[in-house]
Amino acid sequence: MPKSNQRNINIDLTKGALVIAMIFYHCTFNISAQYLYIAHNITETLEFLHYAFLFISGYLCGFHYLPLSIVGSSHKVGQRLRVRALKIFLIFILGNLTLYVLGLTYSIDTLLKEITSFHDVATNFILNVNGSFAAFEVLYYIAAFLFLISYILTPIRILVFCALMAFIVWNFSEHLFSFVFIGSVGMLLGWLKTRGVFQKIEQFLEAGNGVFPIILFLLFQIYKSNIYIFYQENTLLVLFMLILETLLWFATFISIIKLLKWSWLTNMLVIFGKYTLFAYIVQMFLIRIGAAILGKLGDYDIIFYTVNLLISTILLYIVILLLDNWRKNQILVNNIYKRIFL
Repeated sequence: MPKSNQRNINIDLTKGALVIAMIFYHCTFNISAQYLYIAHNITETLEFLHYAFLFISGYLCGFHYLPLSIVGSSHKVGQRLRVRALKIFLIFILGNLTLYVLGLTYSIDTLLKEITSFHDVATNFILNVNGSFAAFEVLYYIAAFLFLISYILTPIRILVFCALMAFIVWNFSEHLFSFVFIGSVGMLLGWLKTRGVFQKIEQFLEAGNGVFPIILFLLFQIYKSNIYIFYQENTLLVLFMLILETLLWFATFISIIKLLKWSWLTNMLVIFGKYTLFAYIVQMFLIRIGAAILGKLGDYDIIFYTVNLLISTILLYIVILLLDNWRKNQILVNNIYKRIFL
């Protein structure tokens, strides 16, 4: 069994690439009307992103926590996951409160006019998180996933839970259930990884680096065909394709990074991967502040989009490097960070 306390560089590279992809995604915020087709193409291409964060969260739970639960630490592991879920949920709440107070996109007056009943609350903040009223929605889904699976920490229970989520998704197709289902599938795969089930597949992955961008390209051609219209009518098939696409993106990230052999890129992605949650929070504020400033200078066109993308990425990298240095040299900073984010 792999040692769960060792960092997996491929996981960090993948999480770091997801952070970069999320910056591409979020920089489309407030783009000018004449460039909406570009924004649409970017967000449609990166539609897998939110699901990918749930999948990789589940995978890490299956890899790190499920084996510990199986050997007799289920109570402690469950508590650990529930505390983690609570922290992430509080970050979700505080992050959105901050955006509302700062007036970045959201307005409390608009919220109170639009959300007038419990049904509105349920469909915009519980079963789904409406991006028109709340940011950081993936954090809510991760918190819900961690809380739910903290009570079912055995492979059989997770499998039954997956089947239950699949049944619910089939009948209701709410985002909450879809995200929890994908996280649960990721958890099972993470546990199977600890059992050595994927050794031959991993050997193929190592040998076939350059082929994955091609396979991903072919998958997008399927999306553009009539086949896509057919399977889009089946919610579970859509989720299966999202999981397949997520895995192909992961393999593609690693392939491109290894083929390029740029040490600076590897180092940047690894540290983004190490601070994924922190990076996810900070990039949202950097991008929205950048968009607000650039929007005052003129139309937020494709040039401003690119400027915001580059500046936000560079600033995020600097902030994380500073944090990493402070954690190494300041015990208080390190303790505060662990209290909040770990």
